[in-house]
Amino acid sequence: MRFRCHVGHQFSELGFAHAKDEEIELALWTALRTLKESAALHGSMAERATASGRALAAVQFEQVRAELHAKAELLRRVLGVENDA
Repeated sequence: MRFRCHVGHQFSELGFAHAKDEEIELALWTALRTLKESAALHGSMAERATASGRALAAVQFEQVRAELHAKAELLRRVLGVENDA
């Protein structure tokens, strides 16, 4: 059995499965990087809010940072990453 993508590339079953596995892994690594970057941004926003006396905003930013960090930790475990700092 052969598979053909929308631009005409052909794949065997095994080749197609391998290509899809690679796409999934790339998407997971991209998601991890995006979660980490967003968590860092919210942490910075929390620090700036604290420094400017906006306590409620700081708490909200910190809550979002913590949620993003927890999601990133879960994804790290799925990917089998100890600590990618």
